[in-house]
Amino acid sequence: MKVNNFNANEKILQYQDKIHNYVHGHETLISFELDLTNKCNNRCPKCVGVKENGAELTLEQITSIVNQMHNLNIKSVVISGGGEPLMSPHFVKALYMFRNAGISIGLNSNGLAMCNDYIRSAILDCCTYFRISLDAGTPSMYALTHGMNEEEFWQVIDNIDELIKLRDVSDSTTSIGLGYLTGESTLSGIMDFFERADNLRVDFAQLRPFTGECADVSEYIKQGHDLFPNLTIRASTHKYDHVGEIERPYTQCHGMYFNTVITADNQMWACIHHRQNAAYHIGNLNEQSIANVLKSDRMYEVFNSLPCSSCPQFCRNDAINRALDGICRDITHKEFL
Repeated sequence: MKVNNFNANEKILQYQDKIHNYVHGHETLISFELDLTNKCNNRCPKCVGVKENGAELTLEQITSIVNQMHNLNIKSVVISGGGEPLMSPHFVKALYMFRNAGISIGLNSNGLAMCNDYIRSAILDCCTYFRISLDAGTPSMYALTHGMNEEEFWQVIDNIDELIKLRDVSDSTTSIGLGYLTGESTLSGIMDFFERADNLRVDFAQLRPFTGECADVSEYIKQGHDLFPNLTIRASTHKYDHVGEIERPYTQCHGMYFNTVITADNQMWACIHHRQNAAYHIGNLNEQSIANVLKSDRMYEVFNSLPCSSCPQFCRNDAINRALDGICRDITHKEFL
């Protein structure tokens, strides 16, 4: 005997056609993660970028990507890596092309190459947000997380300070923040990081877990709020909320239809965590358009075969998958809301 669960929140998600008509949409992709280059000027021991080759997108390839994203009504692009985006010879031109196409830009960088006002002004002109992956409050922690020396740490700090000063005299609305990766090896440096962020007058300090590592940061966040009341502290709560969980409540990656990746070799992938893994490869933009990749049999094949159980804990699409999993679930008496 099947019994009604009286759970409208799950049932409404079953009506994909009704939801589809409600929002009047037919294109699901919202955002791209874009690797301009695989080249990098840091030596992070736990780097999840691409070290196998020094590929980088040409200006012609970037122009084509911008035009295609514009035609597909893509809302945003996150320029990251891969490698360090500021190492691309086309970095500044790429920012202005995306901005002029009406595509919002998020930028993640280690900040070391942000050493002149030409680059800093382009960031302030074009980016919605800019997160510097500092991952330290002291030179010693910087050496641990980035594999770099004290001189390079202070260079990044100076670069950030100059960026904030330039924004102070401009009309830029770019949100500027610092990122800090948390794990057992970095918990001791969180308060130093908060203090550094507060002194630099950035807009936010963000904690996010190392891929696959579990560490409870709730007490550090509470202390940070108490000690630095003027600092906006952000944490990837959609990841920390599931610390310690092993089993996922879903078996398919719905998120790949809303957020996907183009790497510096002009290839498309279902997931940022599996760049260069053939099982997650969905298209070659040297031979196909983005639109054709999204409609391809390969896209559907990867969606149906992608092994979510083997994906890293705290993966990028986990929160999206949890929210959308109800769409594919078989729910008893779903006709009764």
